[in-house]
Amino acid sequence: MSRLRFPSLVIALWFAFVVGGLLGSSSRALADTSADKKRATALLQEGAKLLDRKDFAAALERFTEAYGLVASAKIQFNIGLAQEALDHPAEAIRAYRIYIDEATTDLAARRTDARVRIDALRPHVTQVQVNADVPGATVLIDGVEAGHAPLPRPAVVNPGVHQVVVQSPTGGAPWTKAIRGEAGARLELQATLIPAVAPPPLTGPTLPTKAPDPVTTDTPPLIAQPPAGDTPAESPPVYKRAWFWGAVAAVVAAGVVGGMLATRGGGSTTTFACDFPPCPGAAKP
Repeated sequence: MSRLRFPSLVIALWFAFVVGGLLGSSSRALADTSADKKRATALLQEGAKLLDRKDFAAALERFTEAYGLVASAKIQFNIGLAQEALDHPAEAIRAYRIYIDEATTDLAARRTDARVRIDALRPHVTQVQVNADVPGATVLIDGVEAGHAPLPRPAVVNPGVHQVVVQSPTGGAPWTKAIRGEAGARLELQATLIPAVAPPPLTGPTLPTKAPDPVTTDTPPLIAQPPAGDTPAESPPVYKRAWFWGAVAAVVAAGVVGGMLATRGGGSTTTFACDFPPCPGAAKP
């Protein structure tokens, strides 16, 4: 990545500007103690020397520590210089943005310098615009808060893989998205935090209900039929039955016997007891 040059004279001028602002300000919103200001001034001096010697990582440490003691937006310009020199374009842009947004009383020329540096670094980063269906949702990129949706301006990330998380202010499950940044690219993300409502099931026209068929009484009853071959034979006439002729024979035999007994009645010696004469077989007087 081609960087803008910042010779020692420029560094010295910005260093003097920042330190002078720290020492000369007596009406800061933050009530920094005198000891913090002195320590922050010493760290800025060390950082400027390290930056001049191209020890950018050590210079960044000093500037960051100084900003932790005295949260002056002017120090962010020095931090941007160190990040730019370390080939961290996204971090440098973020630092320059803080400087421009908060150091509003600085000279126009200094603020213009920061904008020029941002424009030169923009082709080396990915711009990420995040919107959400819940206004005010918190946007985090790689675990660092990047603002609230919709972002007022695209966040910037270095080329590579990043994790975007959007959290609703009312809680609930966050929206997450893994992205891959490309130099000079721009991504538009739409976070969905409101659960989708399932549509009602589709219904067709109501069909009339068919009435059951009426029950008729004309249907003949079902009669069980005997299986084929088992039809019973017709009953024969009485005179053709054996028991009839047996009875006839018995009657005839009884008549014959009675007749024989009657014929033999005159010579019989058999005595019959008779209470009411004339008795059968008795002699006439």
